[in-house]
Amino acid sequence: MYQAGLGKVKVDYPLLEVGMMGYGMWNNRITEKETELYARSIIIEHTGVVLIFTNVEIAFITPGIRREVLAVLKEKHANLLIDENKLMITAQHTHSAPSGFSKYAYYSFSTPGFKVEIRDAYVNAIIESIVLAFKTKQEVTLEYKEGCFDPKDEVAWNRSLKAYANNPEVNEIKKNSSALALDRNMYLLQVNDLNNRMIGSVNWFGVHATSIGNDNTKSSSDNKGYAASFLEEEYPNSIHIFAQGKAGDVSPHFHGLGETRIRKEIKQKGDHLYAQENGEKQFFKAKEIIEGATSLRINGELEGELLYADYTKIEVDSEFSNNKIGMSTSDACFGLPFFQGTPVDGKGVPTPVVSFMKLLNAILNKKRKSLISSQGNKEIIVNASSKELFGQGKMDVIPSFVDESIKEMNKESKKGALKENTLIPVILPVQLFLIGGLAIVGVPGEITTVAGFRVEKLIKETLKEFGVERVIISSYANSYMGYITTQEEYKVQEYEGGHTVFGQWTLAAFETKFKELCFEIIKPKEQRIIDRTLLPPLFSRHELNLRTY
Repeated sequence: MYQAGLGKVKVDYPLLEVGMMGYGMWNNRITEKETELYARSIIIEHTGVVLIFTNVEIAFITPGIRREVLAVLKEKHANLLIDENKLMITAQHTHSAPSGFSKYAYYSFSTPGFKVEIRDAYVNAIIESIVLAFKTKQEVTLEYKEGCFDPKDEVAWNRSLKAYANNPEVNEIKKNSSALALDRNMYLLQVNDLNNRMIGSVNWFGVHATSIGNDNTKSSSDNKGYAASFLEEEYPNSIHIFAQGKAGDVSPHFHGLGETRIRKEIKQKGDHLYAQENGEKQFFKAKEIIEGATSLRINGELEGELLYADYTKIEVDSEFSNNKIGMSTSDACFGLPFFQGTPVDGKGVPTPVVSFMKLLNAILNKKRKSLISSQGNKEIIVNASSKELFGQGKMDVIPSFVDESIKEMNKESKKGALKENTLIPVILPVQLFLIGGLAIVGVPGEITTVAGFRVEKLIKETLKEFGVERVIISSYANSYMGYITTQEEYKVQEYEGGHTVFGQWTLAAFETKFKELCFEIIKPKEQRIIDRTLLPPLFSRHELNLRTY
């Protein structure tokens, strides 16, 4: 018999007029709240094994948030006996929540800096939601259900159709429609008490929480948050998590002929209203699935495992690199398309600045040649591992008058606040939860539709003989490193490819590590060969103080 409990806690953060995390725009600052933000957790227990799944209304999870949550749980709630390998902390990826929670400098230039009050607000909500879930634990039954959005449901579109169409498995019909070039399925785990009353659910559907644009000044949980609130209003005394799936190249905005005009019409009506409307569509689909037939009644054992690796130096299995031997990842590098942004969700730096960066890169960046085997045709602007712009061995290359975030970056660089560690996380975890015949895959970034399908296929084929029937990608889990595109998508170098930081073999590296994790999780715990000493680095108090405001 399974036991389960759920908890929901408000993120009680101070209004500090900080920047929002997601768009990286200096003027995208919080002046007031449109909606509250929440952390929601579910625990599932069976035969002494406890799995914890948490989802937070935040842009992404950082190594620091995860580390702090585990430290406090161990210190103040040791009686819960939490196994850190069986805790999956995820984000629903709203771009309209406060920034400043990351110790990694690259993600806080537009905040500006690290804000311990913001970090602690998220950490406290996560911990309280987990503790509350334990307190509400009861005997339950679990059901897996799924449903597909009708093609006429205007809920999501592929925003990088050219890259998507470059994949060999994409058929001709989907090449011609951005609304069909994604996974339109919603996957749902339903929790019922022994009287068959639903006490909660978790669902996964991939679509960016970017209904609200980058000129916004009101914090909001965006479409996923509205969907969760609507479902909890529909079913009182229950808690519902709207988690992210394969969302890397999926937008809540129409992409295609007339996209600019349609986006302007939405802006005129109001982005927050549009977020509600998109959330309502996700809510109706979840309600339909809950009230529909069961796809798989969950029975069987629970297991969870987590594996860290340094993604700057993974030699990938040739099975995932078109049979090429010796292919590997490299330093984490941001390409020019990353700075251009996306045409509808959020444009990046102005076109003249992009042209200037392109010219400067062609003249200055001689070091790029050493990265060609891994970074391929990417026009590298920032090396986040060596902490340099245009291969110049430093970050303060662009004049401060260009942008306020550039000004902050130059300021921090000059006063020595960027010396330690990398600018973004590079030691990252992959994670697997097994719940009977269901596998939940924790991915520490934004994985595109086809890349996600490939990972799902790999895990299903590897674990099929061990009873796994369904595999679900759960993105933005435990850490964040940018995007994961297929090699074919990467070659096109649209926004997602420019933000696939470890190069053209990034997906192959994740496939290599997920396959390794699959082989370990099926072994008895005492026989697993996993390096438990490899963890994200700590930041010194001295350096953190230099960029804490």
